[in-house]
Amino acid sequence: MKRSYSVLSVGLDLGSSTTKMVVSRLVIEQTSSYSSLPRYETVGRDLLYASPVIETPVKKNFLIAVQPLWKWLKEEYAKAGIDPQDIQTGAVIITGETALKKNARQILHLLAGKAGNFVVAVAGDALEGILAGKGAGVAARSSAASRELANIDIGGGTANAVWFRSGAVSDTACFHVGGRMLRLTKEGVVTGLSPFFSRWLRLRSFEISIGQTVTYRLLERIFGRVAVELINFLTGTNVAPGFGSLVLNMPATSALTPITELGFSGGIAECMKGPPPQDLEAVSRYGDIGPLLAHMLKRECENRGIVPVVPEQAFRATVIGAGTQHNDISGSTCFVENVLLPLRNIPMTPLRLAGPSFAESKNERFAALADEAFGGGRCFMASRIRKGWLSILAAPRISAMRTPSRSPMRWPPLISAASAKSEF
Repeated sequence: MKRSYSVLSVGLDLGSSTTKMVVSRLVIEQTSSYSSLPRYETVGRDLLYASPVIETPVKKNFLIAVQPLWKWLKEEYAKAGIDPQDIQTGAVIITGETALKKNARQILHLLAGKAGNFVVAVAGDALEGILAGKGAGVAARSSAASRELANIDIGGGTANAVWFRSGAVSDTACFHVGGRMLRLTKEGVVTGLSPFFSRWLRLRSFEISIGQTVTYRLLERIFGRVAVELINFLTGTNVAPGFGSLVLNMPATSALTPITELGFSGGIAECMKGPPPQDLEAVSRYGDIGPLLAHMLKRECENRGIVPVVPEQAFRATVIGAGTQHNDISGSTCFVENVLLPLRNIPMTPLRLAGPSFAESKNERFAALADEAFGGGRCFMASRIRKGWLSILAAPRISAMRTPSRSPMRWPPLISAASAKSEF
């Protein structure tokens, strides 16, 4: 009989505008045969509790307010009927512009330490987009259909896009596009303007400043243009000069595959479910242009024959992904030498090894790849190879994790590499 385990998982998402939390039950089962090395997969995911969405608490000095945040989290745990010590896995993720707050890293690790056992701290727009795409079900649809699909998660400050090819991530990108790129009152008085969006406006000869009164027709023209340029970028067609002012991270691939379906998640996707705004009061119902941006994007997709897909849990896609889609479990760890466990919050990156096979790749090539990924110091590596990928972990001041002597693939215990260049 194959082994099966049930664990409680938490996902906590601190976004630019909102914060939310989910609790899930994961079923982990041994999927390998008894004649091979153990392999475990997450075969079941049940959402047990979803918190209300709250506004992310930020102090006047633009720091995250930790005490109100922790108080809210404890109250939500109580409502869910669980103790933090009952949590066995999960992820705390700071997303969007919240990740740029001065105390973001401190809050991230503090919450990860208090939220439960084996909860990891993660941040970064690439991972945020991937988690949202998985939480929205786009990765699963891409795998089932064996084709490339894209998802874009749009919140208050940023939009994170991910492309899946047969269920695997093929590319990511991030944009300074979100509901709060322009904030306004119901009378049309501009109360906030993103500096990135302000530059884009100047390049497009739109003169808008804080305190100015704008009309619905002007906003419709502006965000219709934003929608056109963003969809152009996502489909790799007619990318407008100057759109780079709204690009935070470019895709690694210059030529993006044309798509016939585009998944949307995040707060903007939630706004797509309602009727299109017809006046300033409807546009500004949340104090920003979220509802208008949502329907301009939806309209642009429909005009091009692209199907906009919005999941039932659009608002919570990222946090659902963080709580249910983050696990990768190995039952074939070799051994650990002079390392104290558990080790927490250790950066990890996958490396695509050059050459016909892992065995033919030389130590020097691997060391160069590791050094490029982590940037100097020391790391230890996991003895895990899957479909040509090797996962390594950065761990400064810790001895190496290496393969046993009977393995034909031997690596020096210490490899030049260290803290992650790309913060997951």
